[in-house]
Amino acid sequence: AANEADRRRLNALDAVDYEAVMQQKMAFARYCFERRGEATMRSAEFLAYFAARRSWLLPYAYFCCLRDEQGTADFARWGEWSRYDAARLDDRRLREDGFRHEVDFYLYLQFELHRQMSAAHREARRLGVMLKGDIPIGVCRCSVPAWVDGRLFHFDGQAGAPPDAFAVNGQN
Repeated sequence: AANEADRRRLNALDAVDYEAVMQQKMAFARYCFERRGEATMRSAEFLAYFAARRSWLLPYAYFCCLRDEQGTADFARWGEWSRYDAARLDDRRLREDGFRHEVDFYLYLQFELHRQMSAAHREARRLGVMLKGDIPIGVCRCSVPAWVDGRLFHFDGQAGAPPDAFAVNGQN
């Protein structure tokens, strides 16, 4: 897990080292999962959360595990796993303890992030602040939706914006 020396080193930088910060956060998340994950995942709150979101949450967890295992989010390079197959992945989860453990980690992590964001949202509303989400206009070719339901998307299109103060070269 993250330690005080790492915290001081990262906070002393002139710019955020996103990769190092993410490594520290993931190490801490895994530390929490190893200590509280099993009990959390047996809780009524988690079971209700999972039941209500299973249709997207389990494919997301599978994608994260395979991305980590394969070393790339480009699922076209995942060999036998390049096509989403829920039955095969469910079977692998049942047969392979290591895979199940990793899937459970990502399920736990999403649950904890959901709880934190829900608490932040409640506090913001209490203070009279409304949080606004974003509406995506495209989908990444190396994403869970593209892997699970790629037939629904046209990947030959592009969208963007002309140059402005935020992106002097425009956006694509």
